Amino acid sequence: MQNIYQSKRAFNKAFKEFIWQPHLVDLLDGCGWMDGGYRSLMKAFQLWLSDEDIQTYQIVKRRDCLHSEHALIRLGSCYLDGDGLSSYQALYQRWRYVERFPHVYIRVFEPKTEPANLAMKLPEEPFYIKEESIELIAKELDATFDKKALVLLMVG
Repeated sequence: MQNIYQSKRAFNKAFKEFIWQPHLVDLLDGCGWMDGGYRSLMKAFQLWLSDEDIQTYQIVKRRDCLHSEHALIRLGSCYLDGDGLSSYQALYQRWRYVERFPHVYIRVFEPKTEPANLAMKLPEEPFYIKEESIELIAKELDATFDKKALVLLMVG
């Protein structure tokens, strides 16, 4: 397990193997970590890293949007989501060129006050899986990864 903390790339590989385990994916109810499960994963990160100075971030396509297209956490100069650790530049590039967003705004937000998506025919509330499932993910993160080593990788 020690070698997964020697680089962000190595951590990301181990993290993706972890997060895509069938018993964790089954908690998502038909979506993936980047297309519906991202808020729940963000919340699991918050629970797991609760004693750290993390900040929640959202990605939106327009400056005036308040409903997230994606949600994640930041600690130090690193962002953490279902793809693992990213710098601001790598995160921006992924959403601009891989996800093909016309504009990418990455900013701090408060998940508890995130409004429904009013662009839908029926307003769509922010989606989260069951609280017990989020807690299970946080516990499995804690059992699988060395939190202190990850924090050093993120802020170092």
